[in-house]
Amino acid sequence: MRFDVTEEPLTENLGLLYDFSELDGVHTCKITQAPQIKKFLAEFDMSDCSPANFPCLGGTLLCKEDCSVPYSGTFDMMAFVGHGTYLQMCTRPDISLVLKPLSRLTKSFGDKHVQLAKHVLRYLRATLHLGLTYRSAFPLYLPLFPVASQPTQCDTR
Repeated sequence: MRFDVTEEPLTENLGLLYDFSELDGVHTCKITQAPQIKKFLAEFDMSDCSPANFPCLGGTLLCKEDCSVPYSGTFDMMAFVGHGTYLQMCTRPDISLVLKPLSRLTKSFGDKHVQLAKHVLRYLRATLHLGLTYRSAFPLYLPLFPVASQPTQCDTR
């Protein structure tokens, strides 16, 4: 058996868009997921929503006590968390903080949880073309700075 295979430059794979460039000897690769985000927005009927500038709402962290009054509408939190997690793992680590409390409450959630999920969708719409950029001239080490978190009264850790 014989297969005719042609190899072209990588531009798209599994919903990820790749943009390779070179300027002054520095090679960059920008990875985005605009088509995947558009699909996510369409799945939750938020394609035409108003954009938001930040991934999270102000106030205290969400917790189990916010579920005392369950959400009365229909919202597929499991699908939201699954799709959001794929985005977060590939190109959008900026939504990680919001996905964590929502992922704990995929079966039983309240109005505030759905409000936060829809806010994340609004944020993704506003930042559709953000992604990760890798540069060849970047240092071989990555400086990390730990951040101490202050637990809230409602924190379930």
